[in-house]
Amino acid sequence: MYTSVSDELELHHNSTLHRSKRSVAHLLAIFKCVLHRSALDYNKYGCWCGYSGSGPVMDGIDNCCKHHDLCYEALINKGCSPHVQYYKSACLNGAVRCYTYGKCDGGACVCDSNLVQCLKKQGAPYPKKRCIK
Repeated sequence: MYTSVSDELELHHNSTLHRSKRSVAHLLAIFKCVLHRSALDYNKYGCWCGYSGSGPVMDGIDNCCKHHDLCYEALINKGCSPHVQYYKSACLNGAVRCYTYGKCDGGACVCDSNLVQCLKKQGAPYPKKRCIK
């Protein structure tokens, strides 16, 4: 499902700048930086976390995942491929800063950043809630 965290990793002062050709791989890195846990901890949580989300929203964590899916869907409708989009960002003091501002690259970064900031406000993803449709 996931391959590497990033193709290139550079350290700049107190920040980590990630360059990735795959938004999914990049998302793994910002999960670690912002949430101090693996993105896989959220996989198959509720109805929306993981691939092919649908159904009712189970709780706040599931709602964050739904909004991320809808954000990616909006980018896809604009002709973007957010799952494989290259973008630059840095993790600074537990927050993501996007350094790409185009429709597709900036959009993917904003979707991913909003997801981890939303999840940061929620509790730990345990016990995992299962989707009830």
